[in-house]
Amino acid sequence: MINYFSFIPFLLIFQILALSAAQQRLQNVINGFSALLTPEEASKLSGMDGVISVFHTDPTKLRLHTTRSWDFINLLEGIGNSSSSNAEELLRKANYGKDIVVGVLGTGNLNRKIIGARYYLKGYETYFGRLNTSLDFRSPRDKSSHGTHTSSTIGGRRVSNVYALGGFASGTATRGAPLVRLAMYKVCWPISSYSLAEGNACLNDDILAAFDDAIKDGVRVISVSMGSSTSRQYKEDGIAIGALHAAKRDIVVACSASNSGPSLSSGNRIRILLNVPNPNPQSIMDKQKLET
Repeated sequence: MINYFSFIPFLLIFQILALSAAQQRLQNVINGFSALLTPEEASKLSGMDGVISVFHTDPTKLRLHTTRSWDFINLLEGIGNSSSSNAEELLRKANYGKDIVVGVLGTGNLNRKIIGARYYLKGYETYFGRLNTSLDFRSPRDKSSHGTHTSSTIGGRRVSNVYALGGFASGTATRGAPLVRLAMYKVCWPISSYSLAEGNACLNDDILAAFDDAIKDGVRVISVSMGSSTSRQYKEDGIAIGALHAAKRDIVVACSASNSGPSLSSGNRIRILLNVPNPNPQSIMDKQKLET
């Protein structure tokens, strides 16, 4: 992935794109493109004036996260009438997110709050070949249910008496802003040789293309429920680059802080992000056992 300042001569960009097997170019608000380059070509390009970074996309570095965090940060939907004394003050003041559009990067979605949806396969198919449609839909539709789960966490309603398969973790499902609208940006796809537990591929190429479109589409918030267990320089991190451009346009970027921890190094370590903790499911169950 090549990230550059806009003052690089366009003729030079087109020459690079013509000489390399270019995959996609970001041209809405982020200046950059992805291409198939040799190590020598990448090194030469990184030394050009105006080029911020040239970095390799690791197809298995980023992993999907899930979340159970509204109770952790005490942002709860009020029980019953929204004017009742036990309703969350912040949510009332924000009108429960009414008419706010949240862009969700993940595996797609299946619900009735969607006002727009896109999908991104160029980066994925460069590494893994054409998508196996027996594993996922070639569309923004969600097959793994991760995107549907995370978007429901963002904008669903409070539902009592729910539980996981087998009757575990029974209680009330609490969501964030129940009146928001959703714009879906599907960037994560299954790997044929991996199980769902081992994770999907979420490539920086596709993530940056989704950020670029989401910013252009005018979303007010971008939610990213994925991350890496290892850190890298901000200028070589697709989520960090996309979040920077979003923040420059007054778009809030909320990113999951990993499924592990808590520890000093767990989470997406990007300062311009709103990191939302994802309590480890086993830790939650152990805590519940202690409390009972």
